[in-house]
Amino acid sequence: MEDNCGLYIYNSKVTAWNNNYEYNFWYLKGSRDLIQNSTIEELSGPRIHHREMQETGCPEGEDCEGSEGVFIGADNFIVRDSIIQNSNRNGLNIKANNVSVHNNIIKNNFFEQIIVESDLDMEGNLIYSTSAQIYNNDIFGSEDSNGIDLFYTEVEIYNNTIHYNEFNGIEADHSNTTIYNNTFFGNEDNAINIRDNSSLIAYNNIIYDTYNYDGKYFGTGCAFWLDYNLNNQIYIYNNYMESNIVGVAIHSTSNVLIENNTFIGHETGILADNWHCFYETEYIPNSTKNITIIKNDFINNFIIFDIQSDTDVLLINNNISGVYIPTRYILLVLSIVGKVICISVLIAYRRKRKKKRNEV
Repeated sequence: MEDNCGLYIYNSKVTAWNNNYEYNFWYLKGSRDLIQNSTIEELSGPRIHHREMQETGCPEGEDCEGSEGVFIGADNFIVRDSIIQNSNRNGLNIKANNVSVHNNIIKNNFFEQIIVESDLDMEGNLIYSTSAQIYNNDIFGSEDSNGIDLFYTEVEIYNNTIHYNEFNGIEADHSNTTIYNNTFFGNEDNAINIRDNSSLIAYNNIIYDTYNYDGKYFGTGCAFWLDYNLNNQIYIYNNYMESNIVGVAIHSTSNVLIENNTFIGHETGILADNWHCFYETEYIPNSTKNITIIKNDFINNFIIFDIQSDTDVLLINNNISGVYIPTRYILLVLSIVGKVICISVLIAYRRKRKKKRNEV
């Protein structure tokens, strides 16, 4: 849509059969628009994993990029009560102020389900800042990226279900983010990834079954992954975390308050070190400081605290109970015991045969 135009999509189903365009819908700054009670989807073109493209290239004659679902460049835009699905790129790409995304199902778009980003010049200076409210949505199914991706923006995210995304449920880069009353499960790398000088307020979230075991991109299956957030404020309180690999991982991050949370059944409750891990691993001495962990409940965790010696971490009035042994460790021990038993039986059998031969 051109500037100062309007297009209201209401009670509609829009299917893109040609993925040769960059966007299925493109709303420019100044347009007056609404998407409500509609389905926007893309049904053509290959869905090719970007790692596969890096290794093998795009198949001849095919457009591997595909189209974005909807690009929003208009302030005060509303997307509600709709389904946005099956795009070969992102579902919603937002570069505008005060955009409201609520009561939608946003699913199975190949990269981010929702991306909110600001414009920067070549020197990294902010040209145009963005903001959004994302609430009451069901967000899932990123095959090759994050559920929600935030870049130099300010976003409030609440009352959503964010699940089964291949990378992070939410990733925030140089952003100010408030996250509350959401449910996260089955996200493969981390549920919430806050990095590169972002700030965060997170409360009343339920986070479970974050399960990455292969270590790709340094993801460790964390409920919260905090990486290289210096001199910003991060406040994590009243969250319920269960059966993630790590509850909260703190890497080269300062000014963190973790208060009144529940950690159940983790391999590590809280990890803190001075490594900047996201792109190239870098040790930054004394960068993890002013960390306060107060009045949390740790129940049936394998390791409660894994805290590097040269970090500045204060522990106050935390409750610790029970012991949890991860299933994979139990299986490893059983495997070792089984091998020892087999070897012992084999040795005993050979000794018995040797003894019989000697007797003969």
